[in-house]
Amino acid sequence: MKSPDGIYSAHITSVAKSPDFPPEFIVEIRNTEHRPPERGDYTSKSGEQGLSLHHGAWTPDSRFFIYTTVSSGGHMAWQYLTFFFDRKDGKIHDFNDFLPPIAEGTFSLKAPDIITITIWTPLTPEKPLDESIALPISFRMSDLKKSK
Repeated sequence: MKSPDGIYSAHITSVAKSPDFPPEFIVEIRNTEHRPPERGDYTSKSGEQGLSLHHGAWTPDSRFFIYTTVSSGGHMAWQYLTFFFDRKDGKIHDFNDFLPPIAEGTFSLKAPDIITITIWTPLTPEKPLDESIALPISFRMSDLKKSK
């Protein structure tokens, strides 16, 4: 998937190790300047403990590549582990460092870098998942600050 400006691309490689489970994946973010790619490997030895790609897209300004995943073995079906590549620092980040768990695997994007995504809230040790609600939120990706 090429970024809108064509400078970066997200290359997704599916790895199927077990016929009983969906393929896991590896993502490589490459650029036209031939720097080493940033790589996220979400495979497992068994093919049952990794992650499968659910949805991925670039923000309209080409700064972020965002992708949601599901467990290849069906574990943690209540959340979609979500990651993003930030062109500013050249690294892949885990949304869990910024937001509560993601409740839905799809998201929408608007220019320049506005995302609408659904989180579980409030999710605390005192308030378990079955007492939480799925809450759609919208914000600029460039405004994200680490919560931990």
